[in-house]
Order: sequence, then structure tokens, then C-alpha cells
Amino acid sequence: KAHDLDSRSGLTSLYIGKVFHLKGEIDSAEYFYKKAILLDSNSINFHIQLASFNISRKNYTEANLSLKAGKLNPNNPYVHLNYGNMYYFLERYEEAISSYKKVTELLDSDNRAFYNLACIYSIQNREEEAFINLEKAVERGVSYDAINGDSDFKVLRKNQDRWARLVKAHFNINTPGK
Repeated sequence: KAHDLDSRSGLTSLYIGKVFHLKGEIDSAEYFYKKAILLDSNSINFHIQLASFNISRKNYTEANLSLKAGKLNPNNPYVHLNYGNMYYFLERYEEAISSYKKVTELLDSDNRAFYNLACIYSIQNREEEAFINLEKAVERGVSYDAINGDSDFKVLRKNQDRWARLVKAHFNINTPGK
């Protein structure tokens, strides 16, 4: 109905695409995301949203094309966040690290880049760097359930004393360890 009322608005098409995406109607979501870009190709946010959609579908070639279009503004942290996500899923960890670090420079308050840095460092057994970034992510709002249920942190949980201190300090939960 919104589309019938405002069919020439890129923003309306974007929101309709998001609704279809959430409902799992992928073809319709893709149609409206692309329509939003056709209506306003200069909107970096539209390109970023299409990239995020394609990353969720593991369509990295299309995501990369959208992100390249979004690179028109190299200071947009969400371009770098989506590049980081794409590289993370492709297990190109050094490129992901570089992208996530750029996000932290541009938008220090966003917990996702710090969280994903912690995941990568943990996977790479770089425990000190993982704990430092996990601490920053938690300080910016990542929940106990998120960190406790994430298999990427199994290396960190092996350091029971340090894990217990982090959990106690930020969530006031006692875990095994000191």
C-alpha cells in the first residue's frame, strides 16, 4: 500500500525491501532494494543496504559491487562494516580486520566492529587482542548471551580466570574461574 502511495521514493522502496527481506520473500526484497537505487543512485545508504542483503544471502560478488558504489564516501563506517562482514564470511581475516579497524576509527561507539574483531582474533588464537576488543564491544552494549553463546570465543573461555573477570565486571555473573 505504501508503494502505491509513494512509488517514486527510493526511501519507500528501501523500506518495502526491508519488510520483504524480514518476511523471507527474497525476490521481492531484492526487487525493491534495486528499485531504491534506481530511484536515487547517489544514496550511499541504499547501496549499503543492498550489500548487507547480499552478504546475508552469501552473494559476495553482488555485495562487493554495491559496496564499491558505496565507496563514493570513504568515511561512511557502514561501507567498511559491510566489507568487514563480507571478508569475515569469506575467511579473509586480515582484510576483515582492516575493514573493522576502519569502522572503529570512524565510529567508535559501534559495538559490532569490536565484537567481530574479537571473534577473528579469537579464531586466530590471538587471545590478548581478542580480549581487548571483546571488552570494548561489551562496554558498547554487547550482551552476555551474545558472548557466552558464540563459538568463536571458545579459545577465550579456556582462559577461565580472565573470562570470569570480564563476565563478573560487566554482567555481575559468576562463572567458573577466579
